[in-house]
Amino acid sequence: MKIPKARKLQSGKWFIQLRINGKSISHTGETEEAVNAWARSYKGTYCNRAKQQSEYDRILKGIAKADEEIKIEKRVLPTVAAELELIDEMDGLAFERYAVDLFQMTGFFNGGNVYRTKGSCDYGADLIIECLDGNRVSVQCKRMKGKVGIRSIQEVVTSKKHYRTQAAGVLTNSYFTSAAKELAHENGVALFDRKQLIKLIKMKIQTLDNVWNRNQWADLLRELNLVSNLSQ
Repeated sequence: MKIPKARKLQSGKWFIQLRINGKSISHTGETEEAVNAWARSYKGTYCNRAKQQSEYDRILKGIAKADEEIKIEKRVLPTVAAELELIDEMDGLAFERYAVDLFQMTGFFNGGNVYRTKGSCDYGADLIIECLDGNRVSVQCKRMKGKVGIRSIQEVVTSKKHYRTQAAGVLTNSYFTSAAKELAHENGVALFDRKQLIKLIKMKIQTLDNVWNRNQWADLLRELNLVSNLSQ
């Protein structure tokens, strides 16, 4: 995909338009360098997503070839209850890895790529979601038994400057305190409590049902972590 030349508008702003699979994606910015940087980022994200899709295809074809004579009468899909039970037994690191798969498979925030930050010094964010529109989102993951307080909100807001992200969110298997909700609202932080987590899990299951409508379910579920590791 070739990046076209940006042009200056009468308003003084700069405009650039990409053509991808017959669709036009445009962006307007204050400077020529800003719109060119957006175009390069978008191109990189798009190409990485295409690479991941080819990896999905490779896995599918490989498993299909190995199991072509094996007929599984019943597909084995995860259930919401089983996923929640699994999450509630996870430690914090396992929950972060699970969240990478969850956001990657659901495409939330219009995400094209999801990766974990450095665990020992995460600067307030556990995940970074690179959106297809060029924006980036900081996400903090909190696997807890009690409610999530304002500290997590403060940390993820601070992370935006360090990671140069335009938005932030907090994902938990629990719920948020009233103070945390108020602070999140004031700072535009997206909150994913247990109810929202269930919705994401349902989207994940639907994705599995739509994309991998074949006879290799158990093997494919084991392969999910391989695919998510491409972005790490």
